[in-house]
Amino acid sequence: MVKLTKSGILISEIESDFEILRSEFSENHCLKLKRFLEPNLLSLIQNCLRKEKFLEDKYKVGDDEAVGYKFEDEKILGFLHFLMNDEKLFKFIEQITGCKKIGCFTGRVYSKIPDKEQYDKWHDDLTNNRMISISINLSTDFYIGGAIQIRNSRTKELVKEVINNGFGDAVIFRVAPYLEHRVNKVYGKVTRTVLTGWFRARPLYKPIHRKKINTSLRKLNKHFHLSQDSLIKTTGDYFMRSLGNQILIYNFKDSSCYATDQIGINILNQAKKTIKIKEITQMLLNEYDIKKEECEGDILSFLNEQINIGLVKLEKQ
Repeated sequence: MVKLTKSGILISEIESDFEILRSEFSENHCLKLKRFLEPNLLSLIQNCLRKEKFLEDKYKVGDDEAVGYKFEDEKILGFLHFLMNDEKLFKFIEQITGCKKIGCFTGRVYSKIPDKEQYDKWHDDLTNNRMISISINLSTDFYIGGAIQIRNSRTKELVKEVINNGFGDAVIFRVAPYLEHRVNKVYGKVTRTVLTGWFRARPLYKPIHRKKINTSLRKLNKHFHLSQDSLIKTTGDYFMRSLGNQILIYNFKDSSCYATDQIGINILNQAKKTIKIKEITQMLLNEYDIKKEECEGDILSFLNEQINIGLVKLEKQ
């Protein structure tokens, strides 16, 4: 139904699917999104998490002090925020849950370690304009316990319990004055690791990555001698998502990001396999009403930028 991929959000357009999901969320105030993360994307995130340590984190939940284990690598967290702050995803969540217009997503990666002190008290997330919570399973094995429980805060009646240990699965649930939730303790030997966060009404998302666009281009100080016979190929280290009428491209290697349009994406898509520049030129000439000389010059200029940025590489003839 919905899947987060390297190229952004993929969503089924079948209206009956939406009706089923809307009905389930309306009844239970929560919904499991199976295989929300594309397997290759999940593996990339998991590999990054394996290389870093989780630090003990003490934080407030209402009047209580909670203890967790938080992941603080800014590169990975910035990457995850880039992926999750997607207008298509926002619209999907709004349609399924009936919440107000989403302004942004914020979240964190944390772990519950078996046999360690764990916060499992009932609480709500009624702060910072939060409307919908999401928990995405990033664990590398099946954990025991760690169920998400939701109850009516007035009657204390349990509304729903969800065990979310499917790899890359996500659970969304409503934030409201009449609801509380908690995550049960984890047992055994496997750590429960999740991206947990909130879709918020405010503030509106303003990608800090845009600040890096001009900076990145100003640093382009190397000119590659490209010709229409040059062989090129993308490095495969980039991720995409839409923002208004632009497409943001995120370079995972150095956390840089810049905006392009659909023509730029078409060029990069053609270069996923080794290809001569003149083949891309011909493709654009066939598709768009543009003079040949202008097209050739624009493509060479664009590809020179991509090589400098690290999204495209020159291949040997």
